[in-house]
Amino acid sequence: SIVDQSLRRLKTERIDLVQFHWWDYAQPRYVEAMAWLDELRREGKVRNLGTTNFDTPRLAEILAAGIPLVSQQLQYSVLDQRPADRLAALAARNGVGFLCYGSVAGGFLSDRWLGAAEPATPLENRSLVKYKLIIDDFGGWDLFQQLLRALKTAGDRHGVDIATIASAWVLEQPQVAAVIV
Repeated sequence: SIVDQSLRRLKTERIDLVQFHWWDYAQPRYVEAMAWLDELRREGKVRNLGTTNFDTPRLAEILAAGIPLVSQQLQYSVLDQRPADRLAALAARNGVGFLCYGSVAGGFLSDRWLGAAEPATPLENRSLVKYKLIIDDFGGWDLFQQLLRALKTAGDRHGVDIATIASAWVLEQPQVAAVIV
């Protein structure tokens, strides 16, 4: 199996965490795949299991199947607070911590963009395109600039930059175990 190959390559007897992602919920075998990973956990080859970008109903389905999860990797920022409600409540009930990417929105939540004009398209890479769409969904460039000014004010009070304040905000949210920067 791929896990056995990884164990040999890493020269270890157990992988600490396997994060599982599933692209297409129309193909419903994700619970079956997680059950297979759980077998590897019970055999001692994997210490912990987590998921990546599962929505609330599918995460609930995995947990209801008796598969113990310790983490859910997902996008979470002061701009994108989708995990805050139902997903965070489900995670809290089941001891699942969030490993959060996007906490600085690909660099948009930084001093670099404070007072800057709205970037022209096309942007440099897909990541920036994605985070610019999140800014648009948040309320647009003017509201984003207001947010940056507020984060800058908070950062100045603590002697840190906007990105640090944005990351600290995510770390303070329920169920957040870590930010991935």
